[in-house]
Amino acid sequence: MTLALKDKELLDEEVQDIEWLKCQQSCLYFLTKYAYVQNFSNSRKEKWKAYPYLADIVNILLDESTKDLIVLKARQLGLSWLLCGISLWKTMFSDMSRVTYISENEAKAWDMLSKSKFIWENLPEWMRIEQKNPDSKALMNFKSHHSYIETVPCTENAGRGSNASLIVRDEVAFQEYAAQNFISLGPAIDAGNAKLVDISTINVTDTKNHFTERVNRAMSCAVRTDMPSGLTVFRGGDSGATLLFAGVHLRPDREDG
Repeated sequence: MTLALKDKELLDEEVQDIEWLKCQQSCLYFLTKYAYVQNFSNSRKEKWKAYPYLADIVNILLDESTKDLIVLKARQLGLSWLLCGISLWKTMFSDMSRVTYISENEAKAWDMLSKSKFIWENLPEWMRIEQKNPDSKALMNFKSHHSYIETVPCTENAGRGSNASLIVRDEVAFQEYAAQNFISLGPAIDAGNAKLVDISTINVTDTKNHFTERVNRAMSCAVRTDMPSGLTVFRGGDSGATLLFAGVHLRPDREDG
């Protein structure tokens, strides 16, 4: 016996409500089941894969005790997509989450936001809560609640007076004003109002940049933990930040070159 159309619609709504609750309770569930990313190597849309090291980063970042996270990474590990997915999750499923992306320049800041928007665009229709400013390159917000993601290029004053709950600085080693910008962000971070994530590859042309200094301070006197996923974690260093080292061989399908 087939369900009547009205009964099927009610059943679908009930399933959607359950799925929404599961996603709200678990970022990993949301990303694993619903997130798609772009693979620029083969120009394809692909399902996000929960590699163990990515799952570890999600758990570490979302832990309440993690306020200042530094990620020293190799290329092509999918970490930018991961952070954009986490940011989308926070803003979709929470009424008052505010995320700020700070990148080297305006174009790269827009590119970060475009990743979050791509994940949103490829969600099931019933899950895509309506955007308030869908054409904006620098802002992603929603009609139903007050959470948002904003992007800003790195300047000396970027983030000053920020009320963001999550600040992501991408490729910090290549940001000209990263040190000055860090000072601007200091009050929000010190007050515990914001969680900071600094992520970058190595800048071999400038070995004394702000990011390298942050890495060295976080590593000094820290306790090292080598996780089964291959991720290396340093905690309790001089700066108090948590440092993650994501090496080149973590991702099994990584393409060199």
